[in-house]
Amino acid sequence: MPDWTYHTIFKPALTRMPYRAAEKQVFGSMGILARTPPGRLLVRMMGHGSPSAAMLVERGEHRFAAPTALGCGVDSCVRGTNAIALFGFGLIEIGPVGSTSQGTHPTWCEGGSIELDANFVMSCDDVAEKLANRVPRENVHVVVRLADVSVEHVRKLSALADGFSISSADIERLSEIRSATQLPIYVRVTSGLDSAVEMEPAGFIVEQTTDESLAALATRVADVRSRATEAQVVIAHGRVAEPNEAPPLAEAGADLVMIQSGFAASGPGLPKRINRLLENSAPSKLPRLFSPEASFFWSGIMGVALFIGGIIATILGTTRVLLPYDEEYLGMLREELCGFNDQILPFMSHDRVTLAGTMLSLGIIYTSCAAFGERRGQRWARSAVLTSSFIGFLSFFLFLGFGYFDPLHAFIAAILFQFILLGLRSPLPDSQPELADHKNDKAWRLGLWGQLIFVAHGAAILIGGLVICSFGVTSVFVKEDLEFMQITANQLQAINPRLVPLVAHDRASFGGMLLSTGVMVLLAAMWGWRRGQCWLWYALAASGTLAYGSTIVIHWAVGYTSLKHLLPAYAGLITLWLGLLPARGWLCGSSD
Repeated sequence: MPDWTYHTIFKPALTRMPYRAAEKQVFGSMGILARTPPGRLLVRMMGHGSPSAAMLVERGEHRFAAPTALGCGVDSCVRGTNAIALFGFGLIEIGPVGSTSQGTHPTWCEGGSIELDANFVMSCDDVAEKLANRVPRENVHVVVRLADVSVEHVRKLSALADGFSISSADIERLSEIRSATQLPIYVRVTSGLDSAVEMEPAGFIVEQTTDESLAALATRVADVRSRATEAQVVIAHGRVAEPNEAPPLAEAGADLVMIQSGFAASGPGLPKRINRLLENSAPSKLPRLFSPEASFFWSGIMGVALFIGGIIATILGTTRVLLPYDEEYLGMLREELCGFNDQILPFMSHDRVTLAGTMLSLGIIYTSCAAFGERRGQRWARSAVLTSSFIGFLSFFLFLGFGYFDPLHAFIAAILFQFILLGLRSPLPDSQPELADHKNDKAWRLGLWGQLIFVAHGAAILIGGLVICSFGVTSVFVKEDLEFMQITANQLQAINPRLVPLVAHDRASFGGMLLSTGVMVLLAAMWGWRRGQCWLWYALAASGTLAYGSTIVIHWAVGYTSLKHLLPAYAGLITLWLGLLPARGWLCGSSD
């Protein structure tokens, strides 16, 4: 569940019910969803939290996909491990595990955090049953915390887990545990370290005590790191609730930063935000804009081509409207068509200029994503452009069922498809560090509302595209269209039986472009909503305003002013700015 839904919709409702009930609903449903490949794909798509290669943590023989870990207790029923593994964690701790269940489940605290019961224990049989349904994820380690050391428990869970953690009070039994499993054993330390160091465990989990500050924890982490070997992992387990609280622990020597109650307070996006802050990629020189070997070059070419095509389509749509091959297909000149009904040409003009507006809009977004997103190694930008453009290409085939083949449209679609293929086979440049995302401040909270509005906006455009496509391949006209032209569908057929296929072509093309635009806006809102992405704010503002503005202007210019017909454009423009205004401080803000 992304932060924009968690904080704006679900969290207010979840905090009104007992934590255990909320946990079962959220983690239970997500855990079931993430057991299947389509479900995992959906979770990945919604959160886009998969860490980049630059976030890989290596320590001796240990490899972790990300520098962030989740402590046990948040998912106290172990229902959502499959889904949580996709949120950007390198390690997940579950438990504590004992012979029988005892203690109480976590409870909500003020601010949406949770309070853990120090005496809470899960039975080994329950944990084994839940882990049996786990879908193993590469480099995401599942570590079982042992409340009481039992060789029987270790043997039962060894085939289901990737490691165990024990208290430093049980360090003397480390040899006994090693005889029962080959998995790494991590020792949880709060004070004494000498005996733990001597037993040479796989690593240490340095835990923050009740009255200890994060600064004091960082000091102890530095001490543990100085006494540990190069092959031993050091994990800092503290009350981290904001991204800026993690770097001091990493700088002190922690290989991983383990969060716990802060995960519920800050939302499931917290590990992703921490990972970006701890990403160990160094700034590199941006590749030149003219780099045919890079994917962003072809995305940019595609965007520029769409924008130029949109300008040409606008000029033609506001002047002659019909192209020579349109007249050839109809078997009549535009003057002859106007002689039958002088509203048909303005109607077609409004269709074609509206289509041109979506082309201009997509051209701006594609070009911006290429120059400022893909060029900086942002995977989301490449994925969004390729997905959107491929859907746009497929929409070319929608109107062929009416028997009208537009040679210019076919030529452009074939060329753009080559750009899609070249973009697919070309590599993404190295990732560039992004603006630091430190705090859960007011700008972040307002940004979540803006993100929610834009996700809804993108989904609405997508649905609108589907509706228009359906009209384009079925009835073609809506009631308001025929009222504007003051004609019936049968009369249009009588004038020229090829008029309907020609209009259907324009409708299907417009619907297909709306589908592409909806997908692009939706994915940009879900994946690209990050602090400091000012270019995205301006791209969405310019493209959306231009598309809605051109639609409204051409309708008024030709006299097609039906409120019912124009309501989606009016509502879309208002929604656009309702989302942009609260998001400006987040997308265009600094890291302070």
